[in-house]
Amino acid sequence: MFGNIITNLEAAEANLHKIDLVAEDRELDNAEKARRREVREEVWRLSKMVERMWIQKSRMNWALQGD
Repeated sequence: MFGNIITNLEAAEANLHKIDLVAEDRELDNAEKARRREVREEVWRLSKMVERMWIQKSRMNWALQGD
């Protein structure tokens, strides 16, 4: 599961990067702007999921192995 989230995050970041490169060359139309907003939200959501999973993993390791 953790690997899938990382893979999805990397794909979303790559997609956002492609959109940003297009935005550097020309003005984005409304559909592209909406897609960019959606992808940014997805990157943020997936980043938060990864962060929560690392926190949970850390807590689990601490509980099992101690300080």
